[in-house]
Amino acid sequence: MRSGEKKNRINKKRIVIAIVCVLLIAAVALTLYFLLFRGKNADRSNETDPVARGVLTVRALDVGQGDSILITTAESKNILIDTGYYFSDNTMMNLLIRYGVDEIEYMVLTHPHGDHIGNAKKVLQNFKTKNVIMINMVGASYSYGELLDELEKQKDINVIEGKAGYTFNVSGAEFRILSPQTLSEDINESSIVMRMTYGVNSMIFMADVGEVTEQWLMRNYTASELRSDVIKIGHHGSKYSSTRAFLRTVSPKYAVISCGKDNDYGHPHSRVTNTLISLGIKTLRTDMEGTVSFYFYGDHVSTEPPR
Repeated sequence: MRSGEKKNRINKKRIVIAIVCVLLIAAVALTLYFLLFRGKNADRSNETDPVARGVLTVRALDVGQGDSILITTAESKNILIDTGYYFSDNTMMNLLIRYGVDEIEYMVLTHPHGDHIGNAKKVLQNFKTKNVIMINMVGASYSYGELLDELEKQKDINVIEGKAGYTFNVSGAEFRILSPQTLSEDINESSIVMRMTYGVNSMIFMADVGEVTEQWLMRNYTASELRSDVIKIGHHGSKYSSTRAFLRTVSPKYAVISCGKDNDYGHPHSRVTNTLISLGIKTLRTDMEGTVSFYFYGDHVSTEPPR
């Protein structure tokens, strides 16, 4: 073999070895990058994403002088309690879109007053809804008739009577209807009161009930069955609801009042707000805060979003 040819082969071999080394170094560098940098970023993403961290979110939506509460589980399943007043229809739709709602597992309509079921028909028309829970009571509002007509059209929706003892579970969140056991002539006192538990945390939703139902609840349930970390105050903070005895029994850390700014009813009443202050219950109001959010981790509740 000539010396020139031998030299060329040696040079080619060195070039191949050099290329292989470069490729190996690049592969190692990329691996380190993904492990050290992308991995950290992924962890941060999980820290800020409630779904990734298993956080259930409860939002008291700012729908003016009405009630609407959106619950989104860690698996992005939605439970909607009431739909606000029909004058706030665009607000209601926009809020559901903003919070990523495309399907509703359960819609709970606490009672047939227009400030609670005003947008039920429109929600049913725009968002696939699997179940509707409602009381079997003729409503004192035009919205109730529209709701019944829409339910008649959408026969695939499962309609459930809202009655004490009914329970359902969505993504680990347990819901139990506490009242009504029987309906009365008073539509407000016949409202659906429901308690949610998620891990060791709980929230009670008081709809529009007043002292009559609060007394009934305290007679028929133990304190541990009523005790909750958060309470949705009854009847927008009316003077006829949220008695000191009931609030002491529930013993919440947080309270939320859903009411409209400068509303004609004077909600919330000073008796209620003063009682909440005296009991050391941190109170948030939709007329002052806008939409109020609570984050349920299963071992604690916070008003601060996950970081």
